[in-house]
Amino acid sequence: MNEITNEITQVSFTKAINNIRLVYGAVKAAGILPHNNDYEDFVQEGLITYALMIVANPRLTKAEMDKLAFRKIVWQSIDTLRRQKFLAEKTSYSLDDGFDHEELTENAADSDKMVICMEANEAIDGLNNVEQLILKEHFLRGKSLKDLAKECDISIQTIYRAQKRTRQYLRQYITV
Repeated sequence: MNEITNEITQVSFTKAINNIRLVYGAVKAAGILPHNNDYEDFVQEGLITYALMIVANPRLTKAEMDKLAFRKIVWQSIDTLRRQKFLAEKTSYSLDDGFDHEELTENAADSDKMVICMEANEAIDGLNNVEQLILKEHFLRGKSLKDLAKECDISIQTIYRAQKRTRQYLRQYITV
């Protein structure tokens, strides 16, 4: 009997590249848009998957192969997204880890600084987790927003919106 190998051939990879629109469509159908940090990685994985499908199923017609490959690329991309989300939640950056609101008051030497620190603690409590992260990491420690977005697996647009809300909230809190 003829044994199926899972090695990509030059011909199968060329066919996959010639049908890259199918791969782009499958990645888009999985909900991954070009502004996603890992978009090109998903497209490359899709091309490899398509080429492997061609090698594994040589008897299928082009239409059948396209349908099967499209579904497989979509589901593989969705599974990868789920895995990334799970790992991000599992190892997510928690604001409670290593960030104590009391550290602000420990550094306050006189009563004026103590009052300012207490007000800052109250202001921090009014922010959600992402906004607190931006305040702590971006505003206080100078970390770039892009690095925060990658680290927390949050889109850059969400980070920018949260930064804007944080600034507005702090301005409002300071002027009152």
